[in-house]
Amino acid sequence: SFGPQEPVFEQGAVRDAFLVVKSGQVVVEVTPPQYADGRREEYALEAGDTAVGLLFVLASLEADPTESRSDAVLPPEVCRFHGSSGKAGACGAEVLAVPTAAISEAFDLYPAAMQSMVRRLCVRNALVVFNTLSTYFNLRRETLVPSTYENLNIEGAESLVLEPREVFERLLGHRWRSLAKDRRDRIEEVLGSAKSLECEEGEYALPPNQRAGHLLVLLEGELHMERLEKQVEQGKETPLKKPKPPERRPLWGRQASGYASGPHRVNIGEAIGEVSVLIDRPAPIAYQCATRCRFAALPRETAQQLLELCPRTWCLKLLHLLAARTASWLHRVDAALDWLPVEGGQCLYREGDPNAGFFVVLSGRLLALEEREANSRRAGGARAQGMARMSSAGRQQWHVLDVLQRGRLCGELDCLRETPYSHTVRASRDSEVCRVSPTVLHLIAMEFPRAILHFSSLVGPRAGGRRVEARHKVTIAVIPASQDVDIQAVCANLSSALNKLGKTLHISPHSDFGGLPGSVLGAAKVDGTRLGRHLAELEERCRWLVYEGEPPSKNQVTDWTRRCVRQADHILVAVNF
Repeated sequence: SFGPQEPVFEQGAVRDAFLVVKSGQVVVEVTPPQYADGRREEYALEAGDTAVGLLFVLASLEADPTESRSDAVLPPEVCRFHGSSGKAGACGAEVLAVPTAAISEAFDLYPAAMQSMVRRLCVRNALVVFNTLSTYFNLRRETLVPSTYENLNIEGAESLVLEPREVFERLLGHRWRSLAKDRRDRIEEVLGSAKSLECEEGEYALPPNQRAGHLLVLLEGELHMERLEKQVEQGKETPLKKPKPPERRPLWGRQASGYASGPHRVNIGEAIGEVSVLIDRPAPIAYQCATRCRFAALPRETAQQLLELCPRTWCLKLLHLLAARTASWLHRVDAALDWLPVEGGQCLYREGDPNAGFFVVLSGRLLALEEREANSRRAGGARAQGMARMSSAGRQQWHVLDVLQRGRLCGELDCLRETPYSHTVRASRDSEVCRVSPTVLHLIAMEFPRAILHFSSLVGPRAGGRRVEARHKVTIAVIPASQDVDIQAVCANLSSALNKLGKTLHISPHSDFGGLPGSVLGAAKVDGTRLGRHLAELEERCRWLVYEGEPPSKNQVTDWTRRCVRQADHILVAVNF
């Protein structure tokens, strides 16, 4: 517990705990970079809030705590020390402190669970912070900083003579050598797959808009790092654009500070592609060779095998690389984000609910709905959409105002106005959203005031009453009425017919999605969140998805059939006549 105005944490102090406000209020003081005179801005943390995102608290853990201090590669400094100060509010505060030592111990006791949490947090960071928030606020280069992290102890011309295997042995550290012989042999086999890779001037070291094929370590040459730009016009995203060919502009190396413009230079011995390896998705960062470059390359598949063989060491090593390139102001933004799953048919929020921030759609699809009287003139010319229902005021009907897919925002106008939500948003299939608390707007306004103007200019046109109709009916669930229905043949025939109109995919409970973990046992056995995200990606690539339901089991609807129904725009019941 802390009394009124009592310090909770100090800028520059060691970040030795994950702090959560239990009750009261904590006032955080930050010095924005535009204030050369050291002036400070303040914002408040309420009950349930944290000062720093959990991802960056995890990035403060040592990958190998058994190494001697002389040999150890410590986590990035920006993660090990507080970048702001906090004090209790006028009425005091109660703060829950989870020691980083306890989190570190949990990594040793439950490595698979902790690694899963790290990867999930990295997906959120890549999808929300890099791909969405940076786009809507016009903050592209500001999200990245030149890395000052010494992930390899390479001195002078040593990089010219190191073999690729030696490079990744150094990156992995020494802890693996004390493991059991069978695991040690498997790690040596994985490291043996490392090879040398060369790229010519102007080439991309990693293919843009694709998953990285390798984890690379720069050994020779000059390599530039820059965000892939995504533009938004009137609420619609355009594809990521490749940056222009490299120009001879001022670059920023290890000694840089602040938020630099222009591409950043990757240091010799620095690894790239770690984000794509961790999240198994394309990363929104481009690496372009300004001169001929040589790399030590470890294939993505083998780099991911190391996550299983050395779950703590390798996971935290990759996390350190990511955190070292992430601007420190994003540590606070990450703390103001919540990742929420929403089942198909559930409401994210209803008209009149208190404002809790705005939401970014990560996967799935949501509908913005408005309730109108069925006999009103306003509704008379509209197409029959949504679900009608009776109320005490007379017959009313839901009308679809907008269809919200991946990358779209909802509730942002109400958040700017600081008013209750003006309409209802409901998930039309299993979806994932990220809640962005109003604190984020305050944080961004402190660091980059002009970014709020850009955000307002993008979302402002939507306040004029523009409405989007839901015309994309792409998913069909086919449910057997009884055990004697040959549901597989029905779905196969339907898929064949629809394929003449556009790309169609037949998804059954036994479908194998290739690299998706667990899918070899069938789609019905895959983790629900991971499956929902994958189905959302398939929906974006196909015109039609046909879901094959299962017959009732002991007169009960199966979990797979329930998911099919939640995902469906149309539901067909197959019966034998």
